[in-house]
Amino acid sequence: MDKTTLKKIMDFLKSEEDKSSLKWILLHDIESMPEKYFNKGKLELHGELITKLPKNLEVTELLDLSFSTVTELPEKLIVGDNLLLYSCRDLKYLPDNLYVGGELHLQRSGIKEFPQGMIVNGTIWLRNSPLGRYTVKEIKAQLEERNCKVHGPIMV
Repeated sequence: MDKTTLKKIMDFLKSEEDKSSLKWILLHDIESMPEKYFNKGKLELHGELITKLPKNLEVTELLDLSFSTVTELPEKLIVGDNLLLYSCRDLKYLPDNLYVGGELHLQRSGIKEFPQGMIVNGTIWLRNSPLGRYTVKEIKAQLEERNCKVHGPIMV
């Protein structure tokens, strides 16, 4: 295939890119986001150069922000399955009333403390994070203090 044909194919694909997808909007035009966004299925933003997500975000399955540059998560974030925040070093806090239907992965993240009213239905993974320096007993006390509910083990 010659270079001209390949260039035409690439230009066509760029012009046909789904500009209504959440990932495209987050990477190119976050100001156009609605106040509430419902994402049916997975939202994989692994390694993306984004700093924030839309307000009142609900993701029905996995939300993967690992290795991204996200600095804040929206209040009342709802994740139907696992929330992956591996190596999100710029993320220091989780939002109050966070709901995670599966596991919460905070390994190598910058998370310093738990939010108020968080619910996690699976394991919380804390290795190599600021919270990983505490014992499981100390973590459970912190979670209870903040009215959090965790229905799985805590791994430090």
